[in-house]
Amino acid sequence: MSKQDPPNGWILCSYYMGVFSVLPVAGIILGPLAVVVGIYGLIQKRKKKQDSGLWMGRTGIVVGMLGSGIQTIVLYINIFRV
Repeated sequence: MSKQDPPNGWILCSYYMGVFSVLPVAGIILGPLAVVVGIYGLIQKRKKKQDSGLWMGRTGIVVGMLGSGIQTIVLYINIFRV
């Protein structure tokens, strides 16, 4: 068994913010934050040459974008009654 470094806190935070961004109303705030924090975490991961956490960072970014996009569309539809 090989021992891996734990993922940095930025990547882990991005992952959880991305997952919780699909909740109603929370996606508007947590989605963009998940994207920004995920990108920063992946940059830090590359600088420190860590092996783990890549999938968590990517998942946080992608789900954060989806969560904020869906929440924005739903909010637009509810405000303007399209």
